[in-house]
Amino acid sequence: MPEVAMGVDPIGDPIGDPIGDLPTSRRDPAVVVSPWTVLERQAGHSFEMATLLASLLIGADYDAYVVSGYATREVCNNDQLRVVCPDLIPKLEVVEEPRPTTPPKYQVREPPYLHSRFMEQMAEREKQQEEDKRRKLQEEEDRRIAELERPAPDELWGFRLHAWGEGLGEDESATPFFVEPSTGFRHEIGHPGYHRVESVWNHLNYWVNVQPEGDGDTCEGTDFDLADVRKWEHFLAGEPAEWRKGPDPQQSRMDLDDEQEQLDEEVQAEKHLDMPASWVPRLDVQHAVYERRYPGSSKTILYKKAKVEKLAPYLAKDGLMKRVTVYEDYEHCTPLRLTEHYENRADFLYQVKKELRDGSATDLFRRGRDDACKEHQYKVAESSLDSPRKLWFYDVARNDGLEHLEMTAEHLTELFRCRGDRLYYRRVHFQGPDDEELSVGSRRTIRKITEKFERNPEVDANRDIAVRVFLLNENKVFLKFHYGPGKVTAATREFVKPVRADRGRGANFDPDLVTCYEAGGKPMKQVEVLMLLEEQLDAEDKTLCHVRQIQDELSSFLRMRMVETAMPRLQVSLFDEERNEKAKKGLREREQRLLEEEAREVEADVDFLAPYMARLGYPDSLSPAQALAMRDQCLSDFKQQYVNRAQNMQNRFETEKERLQELNKWYEENQEKLTPEEEDNTLEESKKLDFLLQTLQIRLNRHREMASQRYLAIEACLRADPRLAVLY
Repeated sequence: MPEVAMGVDPIGDPIGDPIGDLPTSRRDPAVVVSPWTVLERQAGHSFEMATLLASLLIGADYDAYVVSGYATREVCNNDQLRVVCPDLIPKLEVVEEPRPTTPPKYQVREPPYLHSRFMEQMAEREKQQEEDKRRKLQEEEDRRIAELERPAPDELWGFRLHAWGEGLGEDESATPFFVEPSTGFRHEIGHPGYHRVESVWNHLNYWVNVQPEGDGDTCEGTDFDLADVRKWEHFLAGEPAEWRKGPDPQQSRMDLDDEQEQLDEEVQAEKHLDMPASWVPRLDVQHAVYERRYPGSSKTILYKKAKVEKLAPYLAKDGLMKRVTVYEDYEHCTPLRLTEHYENRADFLYQVKKELRDGSATDLFRRGRDDACKEHQYKVAESSLDSPRKLWFYDVARNDGLEHLEMTAEHLTELFRCRGDRLYYRRVHFQGPDDEELSVGSRRTIRKITEKFERNPEVDANRDIAVRVFLLNENKVFLKFHYGPGKVTAATREFVKPVRADRGRGANFDPDLVTCYEAGGKPMKQVEVLMLLEEQLDAEDKTLCHVRQIQDELSSFLRMRMVETAMPRLQVSLFDEERNEKAKKGLREREQRLLEEEAREVEADVDFLAPYMARLGYPDSLSPAQALAMRDQCLSDFKQQYVNRAQNMQNRFETEKERLQELNKWYEENQEKLTPEEEDNTLEESKKLDFLLQTLQIRLNRHREMASQRYLAIEACLRADPRLAVLY
């Protein structure tokens, strides 16, 4: 049962909380309405909800049952105030075990251990003592909290009648488990919320529990082997033969191959009642009804220090589907955190997390945004450009490979992935924050830019830049290269940038403006140093341009988020016929076209002799001469029309063929002069003409092949016309 295992509530969501007071004695409810009625009313007590749950699971081919027994006050009243919210339980991550590796045959001997083992043992003992002390304090705190959370005494404890679901698993080795229909939670049979079981039933039979009550307050000791007649008394005879057991535990399963016929005779002899056929209509939930989901299209559940609000799709204008609020107290008065889940948002927002104490918020987006934003962390009260914020992006959807961006008042940090220039880190230092906050769209003065690059194995380490720093205030560029094999130092270069008017003039290059350190290897020539300087100056201009673009992009992103938050838009699926107006309009147009086509087919009986009858004034009858002349004229006109159509198609074919030949000739003469865009357009036009020629050739061939068949068809039509009956 995958939905039950994940905590999905297939019954409690559409039905709501159980209603109706059940008797507190050992009597079942007086009335149990059908599952179909429960779905229609969206209300019912525990027996009705459990019956509906078992019906749905049995219909899905699960081995499910309805259990009648006694439960605690909290379970009967669906009180979740002492239950941890399922949305707050961390999901267990599956950690793959590393594959065992074969140790190498020859290993380096480990160095001698130069630490005091006695001191390490003493430190470990102190650490263990502190851990034990911390654990004891935590246990005392847990006991104190458990004592505070303990419910008040129940005068009807052990006598509150309740019904829930049960699953026996897919095989004999599977452990039975309970399913609470009001919540959809799966519980083990030893759950403290269930005291004992009186009876179990499904669509096959009704079983009464004849096992003695145990000493415990749960169903832990109950054996749910319904085939054991010593523990479960069945109401109807005739259960499957494999369920029947004898008194000897060693002979619990009979040999079905040898004794099947005998068992069938015994079952038929004992059979005195049949399970009545179901009178309930088929449980069919329409899509529109399923989308409303909750009674009143919304539902609120109170958990321990948490509140969950669920809404139907498209109920909220902003696409809100679920809101989880975490509180500091048990009375749900002081909220701490807020998590909102969205669906069908045009801005691809699907979750918002808010910390109400410090005012921080995190927006999570799905793939599909133009800016490829994945996550946005910010302060709700601070909306200026220089306020602290962090953004994560889907780097594969961006041309620059940007993965992470962090903005503060003084810094801008970018992290990249899979770039062609191997850049993975950039940090921009701005001037100190001004007294006045920056407005959206303003720019700040850049003081320093630091970039880091990954190692390129195809380039010599002394020529492969590892760190590049643009010192804009000092008018310098600092380069640090990667470490070479076996080197403990790396080569460095520091350039004093020349005046912009002298850039690109090699004759004005001053070697004294370059400070270098070579970590071995061949030193760079002056020409190479000059070319390296020119590359860095160009890289500086591009980096400054990129930083300005990032600032503009961030400013545009903030403005867009303001609009998306103030005026959210929802998307409607193309397949949602109930809400998609375009889909509805398309369906209506399609139906109209079908009706028109049917009308045209009815009127498709063409009268070939109508023009010729009109020339004669529509006489009541034709003489043999008139009939012969009319038939010959009709066939002659048909032949001429067919020949004209073939000639028109042939002329069109020749014309398009000449166009294609002229286009190919022009392309061969001017191929070297064409730009890539003009060449692509020419090739595309050539493909279209080639396709048109193939289409015309196919139509012409088919026209010629069908000529004789169509001539015979019109001749047969004329022969069947009663007005030409004098000729036949």
